[in-house]
Amino acid sequence: MKLAVIGPVTKDVIRIKGRKYEQIGGIPFYIGNALASLGNDVTCFITLGKGDIEWACENFKGVKLEFIPKEGTLIFEHSYERNVNNRTTEITFYSNKIIKKDIKDKIEGFDYIIMAPLLYENTPPELFF
Repeated sequence: MKLAVIGPVTKDVIRIKGRKYEQIGGIPFYIGNALASLGNDVTCFITLGKGDIEWACENFKGVKLEFIPKEGTLIFEHSYERNVNNRTTEITFYSNKIIKKDIKDKIEGFDYIIMAPLLYENTPPELFF
C-alpha cells in the first residue's frame, strides 16, 4: 500500500530530575515509521527548519521523506523537575502551515493520505479545497 503522511516533526526535550533527553517527535515520525515497519510504501511530507533536514534523515528508517522547509522546527520541552506526577510544557513555536503549493505536484498516486497536524494551523482548511 502506498501511503502519505503530512505534518510537522518536532524536537522533543524531556527533563526529569536533572536529566535531559532529546529525540525527534511528531505524528509523521511515529506513524510513518510504524506503517513502514508493517511493509507499506510510506512517504512523509514533513515541515521543519532548513537546518534540521539531515537530523530528520537520521531518524526515519525505511520511509521516503519530502521536506517542506519552514521558519523552524517546533520544539516541545516537557519538564518533570519538581514532581514526576506533574509536567510543565514549553513550546518553541514556528508557523509551519502547509499550503497547497507545498505538496500539490507531489501528492498524487497515494492509496491513502494521512493528515498529521500537531497544531490547528499546520493543516488549514484551505489545504483540502
